[in-house]
Amino acid sequence: MPETPYFYERMRGIEFLKFCDELDGSRGKGEGRMRHYEMILKKTGIFDARNAEIRTYSKGMRQRLGFAQALVNDPEYLFLDEPLDGLDPIGRREMKEVMRTLKHEGRKIFLNTHILADVEEVCDEVGIIHQGKLLYAGSVKEFCAGKPLEERFMEVVEKHEKQ
Repeated sequence: MPETPYFYERMRGIEFLKFCDELDGSRGKGEGRMRHYEMILKKTGIFDARNAEIRTYSKGMRQRLGFAQALVNDPEYLFLDEPLDGLDPIGRREMKEVMRTLKHEGRKIFLNTHILADVEEVCDEVGIIHQGKLLYAGSVKEFCAGKPLEERFMEVVEKHEKQ
């Protein structure tokens, strides 16, 4: 999921998921797939807007549709770039819960974000990259060592800059 997903504005949300699913030519057929799209739209909180043209969607609804697009082919690995951007507090909570559920199902999620509180809340492991260098990779809990992630991040970055 890119930070700013691109959509065909005149498509309806459910049509867009079907379109994405059909890109590989092997899916998108049958009533079972339509139920699959509906389930994803329910999971991401935009089921009620499934028949509205995407051009009428708010920024938050577009983020949710981008997340839905990432789920359409049931991936084992998800790469999400700023998936909570543009969501209100309720939407942020709901999408974090979706991520937790996916994680519980055994899927691997790579979350790219500048909001470290989200990382601390959702992720088990973290990679700290500063100026193109990987400064830490491992457990969030071990990295934090009882401090907030943002505080530890700043300590590590400042130490790196002094070297």
